[in-house]
Amino acid sequence: MPTFRAETLRTYRVSRGNASYCVVFSLIWFGLTVRFWIIDLLRDYGWRPATVLGSLVLLLIALLPALMTASSSMSISLIDDDQCELRSLLHRCTL
Repeated sequence: MPTFRAETLRTYRVSRGNASYCVVFSLIWFGLTVRFWIIDLLRDYGWRPATVLGSLVLLLIALLPALMTASSSMSISLIDDDQCELRSLLHRCTL
C-alpha cells in the first residue's frame, strides 16, 4: 500500500508597492544617468574611443538597479518538508 505525504504549500509574494517602488527607482536612475552623464559626455567630448568606452561603463552602472530588481525574489514558496523556492524574473532557486 503506497504512503502519501501531505504537503502544504505556502506562497508569499513581495507587495506590489515595494516592487513598484523598485521599478520606478530603476527607471528614474537609468533616465537621469543617460541624460546627465552619457549624453552630456558624448556631446562635450565627441565620439572618441575613450569617451565611448566611458559611456558604456556608465550605461552598465545605470543598468545595475534594474538588474538587481529583476533578480530579487518576488515570490517565496515554502513546503512542509523543508523545501523553499525563491522565484524572481530572471531565475528560480530551490533550497
